[in-house]
Amino acid sequence: MAAFVLLYFGWLGWNTLWSASSNARLVSVFEVDEFDHIVLLRTALSHGTLALDWSSYGHFFFNLALVPLTCLRWFHPVSDHDIILTLRLVALGAAAATTLLTFEIGMRYWGRAAGWLAALGLAILPASFNRWAVTSHPDSLQLACTMFSLYAACRLAESGEEKWFDASAVAAGLAFAAKYGGLLMLPLVVGIGTMVPANRRHQTATHGRTLLLVRRLVFLTGLVALIVSLSLSPSRRAPFGAREVQQAAAVLLLGIAMFPSFWRRLNRLAPASPRLLQAIRGVCLFWMAFVVVSPYSLNRLAFVSGMLAESHHIAFGNFFAAGGSAIDWLKIAASPDCLGPAVFGLLCIGLVWGGLRFWREHNRTLATPAAILATWTVGVVVFLMSRVHMREARYLLLILPSALIIASAAFVRMIEALAPRIRSRALGLTCIALVCAGASVEARAGISRQMALIHERKTEVQQSDAVRSGLWLETHVPCDARVLYDWYSY
Repeated sequence: MAAFVLLYFGWLGWNTLWSASSNARLVSVFEVDEFDHIVLLRTALSHGTLALDWSSYGHFFFNLALVPLTCLRWFHPVSDHDIILTLRLVALGAAAATTLLTFEIGMRYWGRAAGWLAALGLAILPASFNRWAVTSHPDSLQLACTMFSLYAACRLAESGEEKWFDASAVAAGLAFAAKYGGLLMLPLVVGIGTMVPANRRHQTATHGRTLLLVRRLVFLTGLVALIVSLSLSPSRRAPFGAREVQQAAAVLLLGIAMFPSFWRRLNRLAPASPRLLQAIRGVCLFWMAFVVVSPYSLNRLAFVSGMLAESHHIAFGNFFAAGGSAIDWLKIAASPDCLGPAVFGLLCIGLVWGGLRFWREHNRTLATPAAILATWTVGVVVFLMSRVHMREARYLLLILPSALIIASAAFVRMIEALAPRIRSRALGLTCIALVCAGASVEARAGISRQMALIHERKTEVQQSDAVRSGLWLETHVPCDARVLYDWYSY
């Protein structure tokens, strides 16, 4: 699988990453967000800082790109082309990691066939997955972190080892630092951590250990907030008064963390229940991961204002109130941009099948790999149907891997259940032929969509009227002329 992922995403990246990347103005013709990312990182590199003035989502995606770009800057000036290419490479690498994690989860819990089907389906079938894999946007990175969090949660349910709970909480925090939708993982991670039976969990979340973790979290938050506040240039700091309040709050947190008698008093209190301690531990690890990889999101609590703005944006719409009904989300999920009708049907079968098995069990628990993936998939869809009115396929990216794993597992189970009941050789061959024909149709349609994406990226500059207009202006208009332009113009 690793060889396939390397070859497939290498081929995809080679044919798409270079498209419309020579300068920032050309990038803005096709994707305004990519243009904003270039300007943001160009400013950060020129000042030699990680202080990003950005609140629409966390800074983890940008900070990952800034590391190689900063190293590159030591040898020669960094161009707009270098910046956009690095950002797209980060997104592509995250998509490749997501595919590997999808294969690992499917293979570990439902067999090698289910793992291969889920991974191949993710790489080939959904048009939206590869489109965002070659675009400068944190969706792919958020998805990779989310999948690792789900993988760690499955391992926790399987073995009960506390390290997997810690890994799941940290990965959820990284997903939140990539994009605020990662916050949806926190309730699931904490819930699974508290549901694993005590006799299967190597309990480390004791009262004293949890207090120590909280104390370290308070110290880390105060230290990062103080460093952020003091390191910003005057133009980037909070207004007078608010800046002082921010620094005072940071100093207060540091003082609380270093005040031993306060923590000794807390330690003498009656210890909380193990489940509450586990939940506190998960929230602390989640927050610590976010603070470490996206520290400047704490400046003026930018992540809070960004979350509120994004929440209003997805609930209302883009400039105008979004229409439609909640059922439209199911139609989008069944569209070629996401799962397609055949895979969506298998997903429904898998969810119903799993629900019936869950209902018939005597010791019902959500702390199983199948229940974890089903809860995540259904939970995200319910959230989208109830809260998000901007109905776009990219919001369903969060569930594509888990949905494909469930669908693949259902398909494998159906084959395994039907195979012993087929007595006739002719009937068996007919069933095999039908399955192969259906798979071929789906694969051909998926490959056609990916080839269409590559063709679009390769020819978008040549076919753009905006680019033609810009080139004509460059040739026929004097350099000192003033040109009135808007977004998506060159």
